[in-house]
Amino acid sequence: MAKAVSFVICDSIQNVPGPQGELVPTIVAPQIALRPQFIPSYFSFAMALGVSDIDLRAENRMRLVILNPEGESIHDTGDSALPQVEDQDVLPRGYQGFIANMDIRNLAILSEGEYKFVFYVNGDCIGEYGVPIFKRAM
Repeated sequence: MAKAVSFVICDSIQNVPGPQGELVPTIVAPQIALRPQFIPSYFSFAMALGVSDIDLRAENRMRLVILNPEGESIHDTGDSALPQVEDQDVLPRGYQGFIANMDIRNLAILSEGEYKFVFYVNGDCIGEYGVPIFKRAM
């Protein structure tokens, strides 16, 4: 079964040209908490999730749900199909995986506290992370 192996929140993820001209996703300003200037407000940020132990040749679906401190859903991506790998040169299943980068734009933050980020692959919960969100001191 798929499992979450890494999770990072950050200001943004930008594609930067690499040494061979390829685009390399680069995490900008990783954070341990989100600190909007105002609460309530709408806040934008990015996140990266590492997933392993998944058969990349099969059809897979992923979903993210964000819960506010009261446990209410404030963001739900719904199920999204993941691209299938057709290349035969892949790692054994236990080591296959991917990094999903997501921009979250204008998330309604109505109160301070710990928000839960819950990730699903093929309907199974693979990880739940608490992210503290508190107003930035002026």
